Amino acid sequence: MLQQTQAATVIPRYIKWMERFPTITELADADLEEALRYWQGLGYYSRARRLHETARMVRDHYHGRLPDDLKTLQQLPGIGIYTAGAVSSIAFEREAPALDVNATRVISRYGALAPPIHTADLHAIWTGWSQNTSARDYCEALIELGATVCTATQPRCAECPIRRWCRGAATGSPEVYTPRPETPRTVDRIYVCLVAQVPYGVAVRRRDPDGIWGDLWTFPETLVESAEEPEKAARRLARSLGAVMLTDLDYLSSLRYRVTRYRITLHAYQLQWTSAPKCEKDVESYVIRSWRDVMELPMPSPHARLRSLVSPPPASVYIEG
Repeated sequence: MLQQTQAATVIPRYIKWMERFPTITELADADLEEALRYWQGLGYYSRARRLHETARMVRDHYHGRLPDDLKTLQQLPGIGIYTAGAVSSIAFEREAPALDVNATRVISRYGALAPPIHTADLHAIWTGWSQNTSARDYCEALIELGATVCTATQPRCAECPIRRWCRGAATGSPEVYTPRPETPRTVDRIYVCLVAQVPYGVAVRRRDPDGIWGDLWTFPETLVESAEEPEKAARRLARSLGAVMLTDLDYLSSLRYRVTRYRITLHAYQLQWTSAPKCEKDVESYVIRSWRDVMELPMPSPHARLRSLVSPPPASVYIEG
């Protein structure tokens, strides 16, 4: 959960997650949709899918107990060398490098390692430090030092317990030795979304598991074409879905958010159908779900926000279309 997500965001969701899934087996026994629902708000939902898949593999092949060696851990879905190292050192007290961005920054500055930094150099310093030390304490201390003292900008060198040995601090410019991954160019995209209702439900679809927001549910949406007005794009989307409207499009809201390198503006509209839509062949399949069902579906944060803005009609039955 803490990968690419701030601790303040993670903590309340972690507590709820552990209350619902206190063991690997209980997570494995749950269906993926429920796991995704408890992951809502954390983003990067592929992490939840891989975590669920890992839980099932551990239940089925390791008797519900997580393997304690580095190589076997890395064979589980979504577990790379960093996560395997963190689990090995923190959970099992094994001497295994756990080099997240914070630990890497501390070591790079300590050794005055100028970019590009080689993994072998980082591991050599890490191994030298870790001798005769609790693997768990060392791993957690190094990560915490980077997060709170040896920060990316304005490091507090005067407070650092290893300052006297730090080559980067000795130069007076430790920031020079900060690893800086390449940042992909931001791309702006404008989408429109329809909260499209029939008397007995609303149109939604489950996203492809291999794409963005995989296995989550969203309302119909489409990319706004160049020089196209959002409302025109919304009408185009409605026609492609086979909508016969009782009322005109009603503007609902505009949201702004980021997905990986994309900066998204989403214009949402609300409409009503006289009957279930018959989509064009080139339009991804949607189903009609009752509002009661939709309120429980795992949705990415922007669509969950739209869901909260709409007042559902009177209770309806579940119908698939």
